[in-house]
Amino acid sequence: MADSIDDDAIPIVRIPADVDQPDKIVAGLTARQAAVLGTVTMVLWLGYQACQSTVPPTVYLAFAVLLLLATAVVVTMSHDGVPLDRLLATWLRFTKTPKRQVLAPEGLPQVPATFFRERGPRASEYQSPVQEVTEAGVLDLGPDGVTALAECTTVNLALMSQREQGVILAGFARWLNSLTGSVAITVRTRPADLSAFSDSIREQAANHPHESVRAAAREHVVFLADLATDGQLLNREVTLVVHERSKNAASRLHRRIEDADALLGSAGVSATPLSESATLALLAEAFNPVAPAPASSEA
Repeated sequence: MADSIDDDAIPIVRIPADVDQPDKIVAGLTARQAAVLGTVTMVLWLGYQACQSTVPPTVYLAFAVLLLLATAVVVTMSHDGVPLDRLLATWLRFTKTPKRQVLAPEGLPQVPATFFRERGPRASEYQSPVQEVTEAGVLDLGPDGVTALAECTTVNLALMSQREQGVILAGFARWLNSLTGSVAITVRTRPADLSAFSDSIREQAANHPHESVRAAAREHVVFLADLATDGQLLNREVTLVVHERSKNAASRLHRRIEDADALLGSAGVSATPLSESATLALLAEAFNPVAPAPASSEA
């Protein structure tokens, strides 16, 4: 007798939260942590050799122990998975970065200093991390590596049975377990732009011979305009971002997107790489978001 499958039993696949944690090589320390502690220890030893004739050993030993303990705390502890030393470096970089930045590829105009004393801090030119967008749609991030984007479709789990949900979640888990590099998933929700639908209906209705059809089309245009005005009709855009730290690995980006498309296909999700023009449009919209125009109700 074949084993029956319980519809209520959804397979659960646990994904470790520390999949990106570096390997520990000695005394529970990673290579970076061991290098930092080793460097500090060497500097302290050289400092002791240089000033042992002028500084009492006990005083220097107390200072060295405190410094080593502080360094160990900084390099071993983390907040939300980010080491404290990297958080400290990010904070220092943030304090030195101008807080008022504007997009000015042609350069900032010369403005009198009295203007900024009255209006606030002086503006500076925004330096985008994106150095170039290649013909293949790959983002060149300079020393930070390369990145590619893909547009993903969505599925509605609420409309599926528990058995179907289990199959979809299992397919998504297989993709997560296959990851070999950095991945990000961004979800944007914004009001739907119905102007194209309204214009299409209006153009088709204008040439229709029956008045009743034209009247129904006008009513539907008004209905679409009401939906756009209420702002309750939303579009959800899901973008898959794959990243490689080395520019030599740029050829792997689209292969990783193809692998994601194949593995997520069992979950009903497709991943389509963004072209150069689509990537540039997405970046331009991210820098300068524009609200969609409401659908016109004019017949």
